[in-house]
Amino acid sequence: MDPTMQRDEKEVLEGDGLQSQADIPVLTMESKGNAEPVVESAGPPVAENRHLTGHKLFLVAFGILISVFLMSLDQTLVATSLPKIVSEFNALQKVSWIVNGYFLCVAGLLLLYGQLLVIAPSKWVYLSALAIFELGSLFCGIAKSAEFLIFGRAVAGVGGGGIIICCLTIFAEISDLRTRPLLLGGFAATFAVACIAGPLVGGAFADHVTWRWCFYLNLPCGAVSLIISMFLLDARPPVHSGLFTQTGWGKWLALDWFGAIMALGIVCTLLLPLSWGGNEKPWNDPVVIALFCVCGVLTILWFIWETRLGDKALMPMSLWNNRTQIGCCLEGFFTFGVFLLISYYLPLQYQATKGHSATRSGIDVLPLLISTVVGAGGAGVVIIVTGKVKPMLVICPLLVSIACGLLYGLNPVDVPDARLAGFQILLGLGLGPPIQNTVLAIQAEYAHDDKMVPRATSLLNFLQSIGGIIGIGIGSAIFANKLRQSLSTIPFLPPIIEGYIEKSVTVIFLLPKPLQAEVIKGYVHALNNVYLIGVPMGILGSLSGLLIRDYDLKQLVLNFTPHV
Repeated sequence: MDPTMQRDEKEVLEGDGLQSQADIPVLTMESKGNAEPVVESAGPPVAENRHLTGHKLFLVAFGILISVFLMSLDQTLVATSLPKIVSEFNALQKVSWIVNGYFLCVAGLLLLYGQLLVIAPSKWVYLSALAIFELGSLFCGIAKSAEFLIFGRAVAGVGGGGIIICCLTIFAEISDLRTRPLLLGGFAATFAVACIAGPLVGGAFADHVTWRWCFYLNLPCGAVSLIISMFLLDARPPVHSGLFTQTGWGKWLALDWFGAIMALGIVCTLLLPLSWGGNEKPWNDPVVIALFCVCGVLTILWFIWETRLGDKALMPMSLWNNRTQIGCCLEGFFTFGVFLLISYYLPLQYQATKGHSATRSGIDVLPLLISTVVGAGGAGVVIIVTGKVKPMLVICPLLVSIACGLLYGLNPVDVPDARLAGFQILLGLGLGPPIQNTVLAIQAEYAHDDKMVPRATSLLNFLQSIGGIIGIGIGSAIFANKLRQSLSTIPFLPPIIEGYIEKSVTVIFLLPKPLQAEVIKGYVHALNNVYLIGVPMGILGSLSGLLIRDYDLKQLVLNFTPHV
């Protein structure tokens, strides 16, 4: 090549009177009755320093992670305060709605928020979601009836679904692939801390202050997050996708609202029967069976509708043509299912076998919490150094399978605390990395197609939520079944006492000593079978990781630059 042709890119631009590549005209073959190409402007130049650094990056990430912590905390915070809430409102028959109203809206609206981010700046979508979450928390705190509390939980869930999607999208906007593993490690650590600490915090508020502080806590903390994001986070226009060309309200009306309603219906008809089956209603109850049937029909109709809409659908079917998308969604489904399953049932191990309170059992699972945080943060550092994501996604789920297999082998009733802590640490090191690195793999996959990042991320989080719902549902069914079988074999245990034991672990220690020992054995046997679920789910998560492309992040630049 002639040396005179090898000019520096900057010299070329300046020599032609241009400031950046964004000023270079774009040629299209559109014409008005002739074959001459039409010259279109690619839009105003985009600042090269669109990624935040230093103190500003830290403050913005800190503010956003506060809201992630509050949103995640609400998923488990209510569990230990439910007895006080139910007693105050005399609403035992509505207990499932108090728990599920929040989670239903969070999971059901994830995909809608992914589409909203295609047409609206992420800053304003995020602040709107946070404001809705705060309003729902206020409603819950001042509730004078169970019905209004359920309404408040649903409102908070509407905002909570947006917080998690906006957080991951904003991280993609404000950081490059070199620093993003640390941000996503912080996200995973925050999420894990909130989910595991929720029962501890909720129990402390219910026992020593009032259950209403479970919701009042969100108001000042959420205000801090809102203020930081309002003043430090830039309002960047969404990536131009060319899908929604309408102006004004027409763009909002063109969104897949019908698909969003159907997705919400699918989550509702899946969550409720899994929550009721084996607990409030038997599995062969007509209502439970009918809800499962409705869920199946809705799912089929939803896929037909989404296929019909094409790229404008809530869930573009083209995403399923990407093997990395499939692998990340499947791995997220399996690993998150194990994470929520263990978070719910591991504290019962301490409550049933050692007589610990709900608050004390929250302290007992700190090894799981700490190792999950260390695993998530350590994975971020390793990825920054090596540039590789895939090895973490293949190896770590296998640690989950090994840890769950060791927990399954806990046949002795009085297991040493040190051994249980060791199993928790192994489990946390296996669960921490996949929580956030599936997101990183998705964002690396779509480094060349910015407009797909919010939608691909929302699909991943939707499948994670479905995995959590199904994981807890399967665990609940197995636990109730095995416990009932074990209790039925204990001589001289009245059926009415069996019913009380199935509903509350604290009843065990009101029984005579000989019966206590037998009932505890039944609890341990039931819990062992719950842990066993994690073995195949971990293996399937690892196999799913093999589908993910083995990118070297050091060679990629995630160009999440908005073009008008």
